[in-house]
Amino acid sequence: MRKKAANDFEKDFFKLLNNAVFGKTMESMRKRIKMELVSSDRRLQKLINQSTFKHCTTYNETLNAVALENKIIDFCKPIYIGFAVLEISKYLMYDYHYNVMQKHYDDKIKLMYTDTDSLVYYIQTDDFYNDLLNNPNLLNRMDTANLPGDHPCYIAERKKIPGLFSDETDGRIMREFCALRAKSYAYISEDKEKIKAKGIRGHVVRNQMTFQDHKRCLFGDTSLEVTTSNVSIRSFNYKLKTIKSNKLSYNSFDDKRVILEDKVHTLAHGHYSIKEELKAELDS
Repeated sequence: MRKKAANDFEKDFFKLLNNAVFGKTMESMRKRIKMELVSSDRRLQKLINQSTFKHCTTYNETLNAVALENKIIDFCKPIYIGFAVLEISKYLMYDYHYNVMQKHYDDKIKLMYTDTDSLVYYIQTDDFYNDLLNNPNLLNRMDTANLPGDHPCYIAERKKIPGLFSDETDGRIMREFCALRAKSYAYISEDKEKIKAKGIRGHVVRNQMTFQDHKRCLFGDTSLEVTTSNVSIRSFNYKLKTIKSNKLSYNSFDDKRVILEDKVHTLAHGHYSIKEELKAELDS
């Protein structure tokens, strides 16, 4: 169904359907609670006195919502399915990196950024798309249906096939890339600037954040204003409120890796050369 999606809504809808099925296989039954709406003071006191009482939310003088823990937890979810999906997805990522990309490009490729299902590479080559065209081992792992119709690597039949990687820039060459931490990066392609910042409102990303400011943050420019004003409409006890808050938009601290002195290269925690790097910093 996702292959036949005609717009962004349909693409996201069918993607979320798949995610929902996976999520249910990994659902924590311990987190399920019973909710009861109570309008009687006597009933309210009786529920509060129970050993399974968790919390109570008051909406007005006559209406309360009481949350109770379940006395019996039924572990009925097939967690082994969700576990297998996660392990298979990690295998696909490692297999693609080591047995396809690194095997082909050897020392001419560097991994710049990675997420759950994506990889950003720095590749030293004359023409990456020509490499795809002339090497079936590379092309067979790619969903190239999002490339322009006249592109030599375009194959419509590969649209949204699970397990294949697609080109994030739709055939445009990425000129510069700057990643600050997980879910926070920016890049410049041939004709546009793209910024990803999880947790930051879309209008703030579009109107206030720039690629150059990402670079300033990465290299420690202390004059950079790292917070931005975010306005959102949120619900508190079913009452809508307009909230204005200052959020940390630029932050180069990443606790997932050890960041080296040049602010660009990183090492995994526990890497054998970390002590040597620290010693070199202290000596200098």
